[in-house]
Amino acid sequence: GQSDVLPYGSLIELNLDKNILWEGPSNSSINPHDLKKLPNGNYLGFVIIYLEHFVPNSNDYPQIPEEYDFPFEDNIPGFSDNFDYPWTWKSERIVEWDNDGNEVWSWSPFDHYDLNNFDYISGFWEKAASSGEPFDWTHFNALAYDENENCIYVSSKNLSRITKIDKATGDVIWNVGVNWTGEDIINFDWPPSENINNSDMLNMPFSGQHGLEILDNGNLVFFDNGILSGRFDGTNIYKSRAMEIKIDNDNAEIIWSYTLPTESYGVISGNVQKLDNNNYFI
Repeated sequence: GQSDVLPYGSLIELNLDKNILWEGPSNSSINPHDLKKLPNGNYLGFVIIYLEHFVPNSNDYPQIPEEYDFPFEDNIPGFSDNFDYPWTWKSERIVEWDNDGNEVWSWSPFDHYDLNNFDYISGFWEKAASSGEPFDWTHFNALAYDENENCIYVSSKNLSRITKIDKATGDVIWNVGVNWTGEDIINFDWPPSENINNSDMLNMPFSGQHGLEILDNGNLVFFDNGILSGRFDGTNIYKSRAMEIKIDNDNAEIIWSYTLPTESYGVISGNVQKLDNNNYFI
């Protein structure tokens, strides 16, 4: 007897008979990419947030290759040689709700990430400039929770990063992914020291990833959309992978990966799960 249609931004738990077992906040600030039920019965999800911050200029970041220069004087109205011109940055808080829908814990990347780190390759700033919309900085899209360590793992698609967070303190334990402008990021042994070959390709950084599963041994399983893969390897051919990685003593190791055929490149969606028989369901 309940409606089959829920407004965008609804947080619900329901059974296969479509009976709603829990319903959290429902409004346009809810990011509905992921919702996890915690062992304590609470729920973990995302809420969209904004911050007024400056428009970065590549002249201030000598580590950015010249082909990705973006001073934006001609693109953003009012932007001039004063590179402190403000813009709205969009991100997401991680929020825990109790069974009554009350917010009991939250974590904001604006408080823990370095805003000098951003994807300058994928055109996110160019999109913001042409549309006048907020700069989509993080785009959180997946969560995982480890009860043994009381840690949260969050996937940021637009930073091509996965973060491990100490839930008790809110501290970032590590970030793994692309090192954009110098923040402390764990990554694989890339770029290769010599000409690229197939073995080097296995260690290529992930980018634009979706899905996030924490295994009993602490390894992470996720779907690497590969939105920057064709640029990373210089082929201009974009490829998606399913991956299992291990983070140990600030080192990242790819335990298993499978690269999909190029015709199955998934630019904005996808997922992978490791099954009980140790196979991977993509």
